[in-house]
Amino acid sequence: MAVFDISRRIFGSSKDPYNHLPDIVEWLSENVGEYYGKGEDPVLRIGSGWQISTSREPYYDEESGGGVIVSFHLDITDEQKSTLFALKWA
Repeated sequence: MAVFDISRRIFGSSKDPYNHLPDIVEWLSENVGEYYGKGEDPVLRIGSGWQISTSREPYYDEESGGGVIVSFHLDITDEQKSTLFALKWA
């Protein structure tokens, strides 16, 4: 079982601000397992052998006062398919 932090793919960057969630879900459906649909919080999307979920961590700093850091994680249960994902997306 491998868990990937895919936050930068979801949030994008200044060079690539596009949200890749639809592309990732399509790829997972074709290469890992059938897409079942949206899950219940914190699971965003779920399929056969994989799921994309969020985590929320509170933070505090003196300048901004604080807030919440949201990150996105992909869990793939098959080791070979997780390696394939890493080669394609990581």
